[in-house]
Amino acid sequence: MKRLSTVAVFVVIITASHISPGLGEDAQAKIDETIRPHVARCRSDLQWCVVERGKYVTWYFDEVSRLVGALKDYKGDCKGKSWTNVISGISQYRQYGVIVPERIYSELGKSLQGQPTASMDREKIKQVEAVIRSGLEADKKHLELKLAFADTALKAKCYDIAEENYKDVIASVNGRTDLAPPFGRRAQASLDDVRTARR
Repeated sequence: MKRLSTVAVFVVIITASHISPGLGEDAQAKIDETIRPHVARCRSDLQWCVVERGKYVTWYFDEVSRLVGALKDYKGDCKGKSWTNVISGISQYRQYGVIVPERIYSELGKSLQGQPTASMDREKIKQVEAVIRSGLEADKKHLELKLAFADTALKAKCYDIAEENYKDVIASVNGRTDLAPPFGRRAQASLDDVRTARR
């Protein structure tokens, strides 16, 4: 019986995730610092990683969604705190929801591949698979957040924010088969709307 069936798809996410080539050491160090407590706890307690961390990630998504919704009728500075709070929230959601599972896969999932089934800790495999699945789901939700945020920015005539987020979604889904085509199509159509609105 084939184990870690979700690994192949997750590897695609790791290799295709849209990470800016210009991400400096300081920015990476800040990400590492943010997620370190979750990664450390996951290493020692996979059950916590699956259940409690999963609850936290769901709560975080709801909170960021609420912040995006609060901008629906916003009129004001596109560089104001309300906008930067959402940008930071979406970034941190990806760190907790996607990058933490990436780290757990890198440290634990890879070591389970290729081993005879009889010698594996079946419960550990199930837990690692659950963590990986949570990363796949969070990756989709992260793109949903970016689309919703971009739509809100477009409506508020914050064209730079809208354009950046639509482009991020397009880059993130490019070449991937695990995401529904509408993600990329909708982002491209909306990006065209931004360019039309700028004229």
